[in-house]
Amino acid sequence: MSIRRSLLVASCFAICLVLMPTLAVGASPASTRTASAHVKVEASTTACVIAGQTVKTDSALNAQLPSSIRSGGTLTVATDPSSPPYEFINSSDQLDGLEVQLAAAIGCNLGLQVWFSTLTFEGILIAVRAGHFNMGMSSISDTVPREKVMNFVDYQTEGTGIVVVKGNPYHIKTIADLCGLKVAGTAGSIPLQLLEKQASLCKKKMSVTPLPNTSDGYLAVRSGRVNAFMDTYGTAMYISEHQSGSGLQLETIPGVRYAVGYQSIALGKSAAETQLTKVVQKSVTALKKTGFYGALFQKWGVTVDEVKTITINDAIKYN
Repeated sequence: MSIRRSLLVASCFAICLVLMPTLAVGASPASTRTASAHVKVEASTTACVIAGQTVKTDSALNAQLPSSIRSGGTLTVATDPSSPPYEFINSSDQLDGLEVQLAAAIGCNLGLQVWFSTLTFEGILIAVRAGHFNMGMSSISDTVPREKVMNFVDYQTEGTGIVVVKGNPYHIKTIADLCGLKVAGTAGSIPLQLLEKQASLCKKKMSVTPLPNTSDGYLAVRSGRVNAFMDTYGTAMYISEHQSGSGLQLETIPGVRYAVGYQSIALGKSAAETQLTKVVQKSVTALKKTGFYGALFQKWGVTVDEVKTITINDAIKYN
């Protein structure tokens, strides 16, 4: 993991993420940056303050954790911080976003420290499956094929959108309109799979480029390297609405979403990892009951993607 950066978020704490000043101060979240990181932690024993809300520790859930995690006291999470509003480096050089704060809340609720490590999206599921991390949280889709080798806690829905240059010069309305154009998707992602499938149906050749991470895709459209990029719809809309920097301006085709399904927390499938999956599902359910979940989705402007019930391996619902 050549770009791995680790960051500690302690359990049961008022959280203060302090990142090393390796980036220009004041840059927009839309630039989807990454950075090395430290974390300053103020420890407590009963509750944390996350995203302005108090999250209580549940000793009963802690007791249900696999013994190795309970004794170690740490939950490790892999992420690619290039997908606002879910995970990104904000203008204060802090790791931020809905999934970052949700992971911190899960850790607090379970009485665990949380270590975040950043790597490219394509490597996250591989690393989690290999046991290098307990969880992957990075706008990850739950699919039936993926469930054969991994577990997923399904906590929200999402879809895939189409990003183009502002003004939509190629008059793109659907994915079929991408035939004959140059397009890109993130390597290992559902959007890339959608593009490759559509390319096989096109009469006019579609040039499909896989890119290492999300930020490369937006840059490719801005620079004119590709005509369109497909990405998580919520991220595409967020970046279109908060963009800054050089290059062409962007827009997301409104209301057009493909492959709508669950966005999930990815975990391994061993006995211990399956035990952890069940505890994480109970934790997110508890956070939903207390109102933390709903307030978090309200804060990040994605209430349309909330679900009524937190499930495990339920991809068949959207198959």
